Amino acid sequence: MSTMAQMDRDLAGFDYINLKQGDQSDGVDFERYNFRMTLPKRLKNGGGMLLNKLEYARTNISYAIDPNFDGDVSNFHSLSYTFGFMRSLKKDWKLITMFSPSISSNFASSIQWDDIRLFGMVMFSKSLKSEMKLNFGVMYSSTIGRPFPLPMFNMMWKPSPKWTLMLGFPRIDVRYQLTRNTWIGTDFFMAGDNYTLGEDLAKDDNAIDNISVMNMGGGLKLTQKLSKFIKFNLSSGYTFYRKFEFLDGNDRVMSYDLDNNLYLKAGISIGM
Repeated sequence: MSTMAQMDRDLAGFDYINLKQGDQSDGVDFERYNFRMTLPKRLKNGGGMLLNKLEYARTNISYAIDPNFDGDVSNFHSLSYTFGFMRSLKKDWKLITMFSPSISSNFASSIQWDDIRLFGMVMFSKSLKSEMKLNFGVMYSSTIGRPFPLPMFNMMWKPSPKWTLMLGFPRIDVRYQLTRNTWIGTDFFMAGDNYTLGEDLAKDDNAIDNISVMNMGGGLKLTQKLSKFIKFNLSSGYTFYRKFEFLDGNDRVMSYDLDNNLYLKAGISIGM
């Protein structure tokens, strides 16, 4: 859920994410490879900006105990497109909007309209002082629990040139600049997805057509500037909430009670 300014700087990137299953006998292990590319375009009239972002991810899910389905419930592909628009308003206000359709599936059959997930956001931003900014708005996501509009709000504050604080929902971030090219900070995340099964499966006479996943956690993040345009990002921490469910539509058929565990995320970003 990046702001337009962040997306403007991050033009391309790759991330590797690993979340282990924990100590329980029926755990689930996640591995995700993510590739992204952003094409910004500044508008001549009105000082606005358009963004087009393409993203592909490969997710591998390993089960400690085989769930015994005939179809593939371990290998998934995700594709998403994001259209963003930012425009400066009067009295130092900015309007930021995003719309992003996506699909995550094992692609065992053709794609249906119901397989497409939607994310949308409208946010207003105002610079209160040179070191303080207020952001608030609303977002809609069909991959974070039940589809429902959620409020967004945060306050960005730079109490000193080396410290940056971002406090609010859904983002909490504290960052400190160690050197000219090195930053450390917190890393809190809320990540959900729905993986569509191309062919319906069955469990105890109940149909299953998608998998719902939600992970929430926090830890520390290191950002190291390698060159003028390339950065290395490394974050690690511990989850405090995990959900993994096999669904028939929105109805739960089967779920895993997952232990919280360590996660690791590493990647490269290319930008301005």
